[in-house]
Amino acid sequence: MDPHPRCELRGWRACTRTLFAIIVMMSALLFAETVSADEPSALTRQHLQVLEQLAEQGDAESQFLLGQMHHQGLGVPEDAAKADRWFRLAAAQGHAEALFGLGALHFSENPSDSADLFRLAAEQGHAGAQLMLGTMYASGDALQQDRIEAVRWFRLAAEQGDAHAQFRLGQAYFSGEGIPEDYAESARWFSAAAQQAHAKAQLALALAYATGRGVPEDDVAAYAWASVSAAQGQEQAPELKELVVERMTRPRIEEAQDLSREYWDLYVLPFR
Repeated sequence: MDPHPRCELRGWRACTRTLFAIIVMMSALLFAETVSADEPSALTRQHLQVLEQLAEQGDAESQFLLGQMHHQGLGVPEDAAKADRWFRLAAAQGHAEALFGLGALHFSENPSDSADLFRLAAEQGHAGAQLMLGTMYASGDALQQDRIEAVRWFRLAAEQGDAHAQFRLGQAYFSGEGIPEDYAESARWFSAAAQQAHAKAQLALALAYATGRGVPEDDVAAYAWASVSAAQGQEQAPELKELVVERMTRPRIEEAQDLSREYWDLYVLPFR
Protein backbone atom coordinates (compact mmCIF):
# COMPACT_ATOMS: atom_id res chain seq x y z
CA MET A 1 0.00 0.00 0.00
CA ASP A 2 1.35 3.41 -0.95
CA PRO A 3 1.84 5.80 1.97
CA HIS A 4 -0.51 8.75 2.30
CA PRO A 5 1.22 11.85 0.81
CA ARG A 6 0.74 13.86 4.01
CA CYS A 7 2.38 11.04 5.94
CA GLU A 8 5.31 11.04 3.56
CA LEU A 9 5.79 14.74 4.21
CA ARG A 10 5.22 14.74 7.96
CA GLY A 11 6.39 11.28 8.89
CA TRP A 12 4.40 8.33 10.17
CA ARG A 13 4.75 9.32 13.82
CA ALA A 14 3.13 12.69 13.14
CA CYS A 15 0.38 11.05 11.09
CA THR A 16 -0.29 8.56 13.86
CA ARG A 17 -0.69 11.44 16.33
CA THR A 18 -3.04 13.18 13.91
CA LEU A 19 -5.19 10.10 13.42
CA PHE A 20 -5.32 9.56 17.17
CA ALA A 21 -6.31 13.21 17.68
CA ILE A 22 -9.19 12.88 15.24
CA ILE A 23 -10.38 9.69 16.94
CA VAL A 24 -10.21 11.41 20.33
CA MET A 25 -12.19 14.41 19.07
CA MET A 26 -14.87 12.26 17.46
CA SER A 27 -15.20 10.22 20.62
CA ALA A 28 -15.52 13.37 22.68
CA LEU A 29 -18.22 14.74 20.40
CA LEU A 30 -20.16 11.48 20.43
CA PHE A 31 -20.22 11.47 24.22
CA ALA A 32 -20.89 15.21 24.30
CA GLU A 33 -24.14 14.72 22.36
CA THR A 34 -25.79 13.50 25.55
CA VAL A 35 -24.40 16.13 27.89
CA SER A 36 -24.31 19.91 28.09
CA ALA A 37 -21.31 21.63 26.55
CA ASP A 38 -21.21 23.80 29.68
CA GLU A 39 -20.95 20.74 31.91
CA PRO A 40 -19.14 18.00 29.98
CA SER A 41 -19.06 14.52 31.44
CA ALA A 42 -15.95 13.10 33.07
CA LEU A 43 -15.40 10.88 30.04
CA THR A 44 -15.67 13.85 27.68
CA ARG A 45 -13.16 15.77 29.81
CA GLN A 46 -10.74 12.86 29.56
CA HIS A 47 -11.00 12.93 25.76
CA LEU A 48 -10.41 16.67 25.72
CA GLN A 49 -7.42 16.34 28.00
CA VAL A 50 -5.82 13.87 25.63
CA LEU A 51 -6.51 16.15 22.67
CA GLU A 52 -5.07 19.14 24.55
CA GLN A 53 -1.99 17.14 25.46
CA LEU A 54 -1.36 16.34 21.80
CA ALA A 55 -1.94 19.99 20.90
CA GLU A 56 0.47 21.22 23.57
CA GLN A 57 3.06 18.84 22.12
CA GLY A 58 2.77 20.76 18.86
CA ASP A 59 0.49 18.56 16.77
CA ALA A 60 -1.08 21.01 14.29
CA GLU A 61 -4.12 18.87 13.56
CA SER A 62 -4.94 18.63 17.27
CA GLN A 63 -4.51 22.39 17.63
CA PHE A 64 -6.85 22.98 14.71
CA LEU A 65 -9.45 20.54 16.05
CA LEU A 66 -9.44 22.27 19.44
CA GLY A 67 -9.77 25.64 17.75
CA GLN A 68 -12.73 24.40 15.76
CA MET A 69 -14.39 22.90 18.83
CA HIS A 70 -14.09 26.15 20.79
CA HIS A 71 -15.12 28.24 17.78
CA GLN A 72 -18.32 26.30 17.15
CA GLY A 73 -19.06 25.04 20.66
CA LEU A 74 -18.60 21.40 19.66
CA GLY A 75 -18.55 19.48 22.93
CA VAL A 76 -17.20 22.52 24.78
CA PRO A 77 -18.54 26.02 25.47
CA GLU A 78 -17.92 28.51 22.68
CA ASP A 79 -14.79 30.47 23.54
CA ALA A 80 -13.37 32.85 20.94
CA ALA A 81 -10.16 33.42 22.91
CA LYS A 82 -9.38 29.71 23.10
CA ALA A 83 -10.36 29.23 19.47
CA ASP A 84 -8.00 32.06 18.52
CA ARG A 85 -5.13 30.55 20.51
CA TRP A 86 -5.39 27.09 19.01
CA PHE A 87 -6.03 28.32 15.48
CA ARG A 88 -2.97 30.59 15.70
CA LEU A 89 -0.71 27.78 16.88
CA ALA A 90 -1.82 25.52 14.03
CA ALA A 91 -1.75 28.37 11.50
CA ALA A 92 1.85 29.15 12.46
CA GLN A 93 2.66 25.67 11.20
CA GLY A 94 0.93 26.41 7.88
CA HIS A 95 -2.18 24.36 8.60
CA ALA A 96 -4.60 25.41 5.84
CA GLU A 97 -7.84 24.75 7.73
CA ALA A 98 -6.52 26.64 10.75
CA LEU A 99 -5.55 29.59 8.56
CA PHE A 100 -9.08 29.60 7.18
CA GLY A 101 -10.61 29.17 10.65
CA LEU A 102 -8.57 32.06 12.03
CA GLY A 103 -9.60 34.26 9.11
CA ALA A 104 -13.25 33.37 9.60
CA LEU A 105 -13.02 33.99 13.35
CA HIS A 106 -11.84 37.58 12.85
CA PHE A 107 -13.48 38.40 9.53
CA SER A 108 -16.09 40.81 10.88
CA GLU A 109 -13.57 42.86 12.86
CA ASN A 110 -10.63 42.79 10.46
CA PRO A 111 -11.51 41.60 6.94
CA SER A 112 -8.21 42.81 5.49
CA ASP A 113 -6.13 40.56 7.76
CA SER A 114 -8.60 37.76 7.16
CA ALA A 115 -8.06 38.12 3.42
CA ASP A 116 -4.33 37.53 3.95
CA LEU A 117 -5.09 34.39 5.94
CA PHE A 118 -7.58 33.19 3.35
CA ARG A 119 -4.96 33.66 0.65
CA LEU A 120 -2.43 31.53 2.51
CA ALA A 121 -5.03 28.79 2.90
CA ALA A 122 -6.30 29.18 -0.67
CA GLU A 123 -2.81 28.79 -2.08
CA GLN A 124 -2.72 25.40 -0.36
CA GLY A 125 -5.92 24.43 -2.14
CA HIS A 126 -8.47 25.13 0.61
CA ALA A 127 -11.78 25.43 -1.29
CA GLY A 128 -13.54 27.50 1.37
CA ALA A 129 -10.72 30.04 1.38
CA GLN A 130 -10.72 30.15 -2.42
CA LEU A 131 -14.45 30.86 -2.35
CA MET A 132 -13.99 33.64 0.22
CA LEU A 133 -11.24 35.28 -1.83
CA GLY A 134 -13.41 35.10 -4.93
CA THR A 135 -16.31 36.64 -3.04
CA MET A 136 -14.14 39.45 -1.67
CA TYR A 137 -12.65 40.23 -5.09
CA ALA A 138 -16.12 40.21 -6.66
CA SER A 139 -17.59 42.59 -4.09
CA GLY A 140 -14.54 44.77 -3.48
CA ASP A 141 -14.79 44.21 0.28
CA ALA A 142 -11.33 44.56 1.90
CA LEU A 143 -9.76 43.85 -1.50
CA GLN A 144 -9.73 46.01 -4.63
CA GLN A 145 -12.53 44.79 -6.84
CA ASP A 146 -11.19 42.51 -9.56
CA ARG A 147 -13.78 40.34 -11.28
CA ILE A 148 -11.18 38.44 -13.31
CA GLU A 149 -9.38 37.46 -10.11
CA ALA A 150 -12.72 36.61 -8.53
CA VAL A 151 -13.48 34.18 -11.36
CA ARG A 152 -10.04 32.60 -10.99
CA TRP A 153 -10.66 31.78 -7.34
CA PHE A 154 -14.25 30.71 -7.92
CA ARG A 155 -13.04 28.29 -10.58
CA LEU A 156 -10.41 26.75 -8.30
CA ALA A 157 -13.01 26.11 -5.61
CA ALA A 158 -15.66 25.00 -8.11
CA GLU A 159 -13.32 22.43 -9.61
CA GLN A 160 -12.97 20.95 -6.12
CA GLY A 161 -16.73 20.51 -5.95
CA ASP A 162 -17.69 23.51 -3.81
CA ALA A 163 -21.37 24.07 -4.67
CA HIS A 164 -21.48 27.77 -3.88
CA ALA A 165 -18.34 28.41 -5.93
CA GLN A 166 -19.92 26.49 -8.80
CA PHE A 167 -22.98 28.71 -8.53
CA ARG A 168 -20.88 31.88 -8.48
CA LEU A 169 -18.91 30.69 -11.50
CA GLY A 170 -22.19 30.00 -13.27
CA GLN A 171 -23.31 33.54 -12.47
CA ALA A 172 -20.08 34.94 -13.89
CA TYR A 173 -20.51 33.06 -17.16
CA PHE A 174 -24.16 34.14 -17.35
CA SER A 175 -23.45 37.84 -16.79
CA GLY A 176 -20.08 37.99 -18.54
CA GLU A 177 -18.44 39.60 -15.51
CA GLY A 178 -14.75 38.72 -15.34
CA ILE A 179 -15.08 36.20 -18.15
CA PRO A 180 -16.70 36.12 -21.62
CA GLU A 181 -20.42 35.43 -21.52
CA ASP A 182 -21.17 31.76 -22.16
CA TYR A 183 -24.64 30.44 -21.41
CA ALA A 184 -23.65 26.81 -21.97
CA GLU A 185 -20.85 27.03 -19.40
CA SER A 186 -23.18 28.93 -17.10
CA ALA A 187 -25.76 26.15 -17.25
CA ARG A 188 -23.06 23.50 -16.77
CA TRP A 189 -21.90 25.06 -13.50
CA PHE A 190 -25.44 25.77 -12.33
CA SER A 191 -26.18 22.09 -12.93
CA ALA A 192 -23.14 20.98 -10.91
CA ALA A 193 -24.25 23.11 -7.95
CA ALA A 194 -27.93 22.20 -8.34
CA GLN A 195 -27.06 18.53 -8.02
CA GLN A 196 -25.58 19.35 -4.61
CA ALA A 197 -28.84 20.83 -3.30
CA HIS A 198 -27.87 24.46 -3.96
CA ALA A 199 -31.33 26.05 -4.11
CA LYS A 200 -30.31 29.20 -5.99
CA ALA A 201 -28.48 27.14 -8.59
CA GLN A 202 -31.56 24.96 -8.97
CA LEU A 203 -33.64 28.05 -9.68
CA ALA A 204 -31.04 29.38 -12.12
CA LEU A 205 -30.97 26.03 -13.92
CA ALA A 206 -34.78 25.99 -14.05
CA LEU A 207 -34.68 29.41 -15.70
CA ALA A 208 -32.09 28.17 -18.19
CA TYR A 209 -34.34 25.27 -19.20
CA ALA A 210 -37.40 27.54 -19.35
CA THR A 211 -35.68 29.99 -21.71
CA GLY A 212 -33.34 27.66 -23.58
CA ARG A 213 -30.26 29.60 -22.56
CA GLY A 214 -27.27 27.28 -22.57
CA VAL A 215 -29.42 24.14 -22.69
CA PRO A 216 -32.24 22.95 -24.96
CA GLU A 217 -35.56 24.43 -23.87
CA ASP A 218 -37.31 21.84 -21.70
CA ASP A 219 -40.39 22.71 -19.66
CA VAL A 220 -40.37 19.38 -17.82
CA ALA A 221 -36.83 19.95 -16.54
CA ALA A 222 -37.62 23.60 -15.80
CA TYR A 223 -40.66 22.58 -13.73
CA ALA A 224 -38.71 19.89 -11.86
CA TRP A 225 -35.79 22.14 -10.92
CA ALA A 226 -38.13 25.00 -9.97
CA SER A 227 -40.10 22.58 -7.78
CA VAL A 228 -37.10 21.40 -5.74
CA SER A 229 -35.83 24.96 -5.48
CA ALA A 230 -39.23 26.12 -4.22
CA ALA A 231 -39.31 23.27 -1.71
CA GLN A 232 -36.03 24.61 -0.34
CA GLY A 233 -37.47 28.07 0.15
CA GLN A 234 -36.48 30.03 -2.95
CA GLU A 235 -39.21 32.66 -3.20
CA GLN A 236 -39.11 33.19 -6.98
CA ALA A 237 -39.26 29.47 -7.81
CA PRO A 238 -43.06 29.01 -7.43
CA GLU A 239 -43.68 31.92 -9.81
CA LEU A 240 -41.38 30.39 -12.42
CA LYS A 241 -43.09 27.03 -12.02
CA GLU A 242 -46.51 28.62 -12.58
CA LEU A 243 -45.29 30.35 -15.74
CA VAL A 244 -43.97 27.07 -17.11
CA VAL A 245 -47.17 25.19 -16.25
CA GLU A 246 -49.23 27.61 -18.37
CA ARG A 247 -47.66 26.20 -21.54
CA MET A 248 -47.65 22.51 -20.55
CA THR A 249 -50.18 19.79 -21.24
CA ARG A 250 -51.55 17.63 -18.41
CA PRO A 251 -49.37 14.59 -19.36
CA ARG A 252 -46.28 16.80 -19.41
CA ILE A 253 -47.17 18.24 -16.00
CA GLU A 254 -47.52 14.75 -14.58
CA GLU A 255 -44.16 13.80 -16.10
CA ALA A 256 -42.63 16.91 -14.56
CA GLN A 257 -44.10 16.11 -11.14
CA ASP A 258 -42.56 12.64 -11.29
CA LEU A 259 -39.21 14.14 -12.26
CA SER A 260 -39.50 16.62 -9.38
CA ARG A 261 -39.79 13.77 -6.89
CA GLU A 262 -36.84 12.02 -8.50
CA TYR A 263 -34.70 15.18 -8.31
CA TRP A 264 -35.66 15.67 -4.67
CA ASP A 265 -34.54 12.15 -3.82
CA LEU A 266 -31.32 12.48 -5.83
CA TYR A 267 -30.26 16.08 -5.36
CA VAL A 268 -31.70 17.28 -2.05
CA LEU A 269 -32.30 14.48 0.44
CA PRO A 270 -28.70 13.15 0.40
CA PHE A 271 -27.43 16.59 1.43
CA ARG A 272 -29.74 17.05 4.41
